[in-house]
Amino acid sequence: MNVGNELGARPRLIARQVVADTSNLTGQRESALSGGGRMVPFGGVAYVIVQPCVGVKDASCVEVCPVDCIHTDDAADMYYIDPDECIDCGACVDPCPVDAIFPEDEVPAQWRDFIKINADYFKK
Repeated sequence: MNVGNELGARPRLIARQVVADTSNLTGQRESALSGGGRMVPFGGVAYVIVQPCVGVKDASCVEVCPVDCIHTDDAADMYYIDPDECIDCGACVDPCPVDAIFPEDEVPAQWRDFIKINADYFKK
């Protein structure tokens, strides 16, 4: 089921499956996709902040992140998501006023270089 809001935000996939016995899921999570679920390792996909954030630097995403994985500094002109800390919850997507946050595997082609830009920010 895809869910969006009245303001035209990008729809997000909402999981429809529940895993009853999680004892065999150590280090994995359930990814409920249409037609059934599949197991993917944790850390497989992080969210990425892309070009529309440059120069805007609105902190709405930071305020809602449950694991504090969105960072910046005074010299940076945007926010960055730490791919090693992001738990792929998507809480940051809707609050972004410029629609600059995407799952890594859904970043539009023209902004794919921001995947590396985000990761490189945390290698400093």
